[in-house]
Amino acid sequence: MKLFYYILIGCFVVACTNNTEDAFTIEDDSETSIPQEIYVKTNHLPATQWLVGNWKDVAINTKGQSHEVWWLNDAGHLEGKEFFVKPNLDTSKIAYNSILPHMEGFQFSNVTKDTVFTNFKLKTFGEDSLRFENPSHKWPQQITYKKITADSILITLDGYVFESQRTLFFKMKRY
Repeated sequence: MKLFYYILIGCFVVACTNNTEDAFTIEDDSETSIPQEIYVKTNHLPATQWLVGNWKDVAINTKGQSHEVWWLNDAGHLEGKEFFVKPNLDTSKIAYNSILPHMEGFQFSNVTKDTVFTNFKLKTFGEDSLRFENPSHKWPQQITYKKITADSILITLDGYVFESQRTLFFKMKRY
């Protein structure tokens, strides 16, 4: 059984080192995709420690400031929460996030304070980025986390609203 795991890990390492791009694309029908068994056997995404921490939006907004906090839970999975702090220090829009292994790879799960669950499937990842998609979600259909520096990330929410493309950027700094 140990031999099987060593072979599986070896295949994953070879797949990572033989790819000429910085990001992997996960497609169900693609010959170049990483075998789904690897995602099921792996408990966490490689190279995602950069997301762990406290983040706040650096944009000046008179309505308030967006925050995200990410940590590793006991199983080594990423969990987080997002909230909006108004100028009067009132907190609103609380939601909980997680990035967990799933039958079809990894998924980003978002649960709002109204207990609305939304899942986004991991489509691409690299050493400094994660992109999740849910084409059937009202908006956004894509969520991207991109490491800019050790203390800054860019979160992009992207998709169509009433047949119009809409993109929101959140430039976040570690605090």
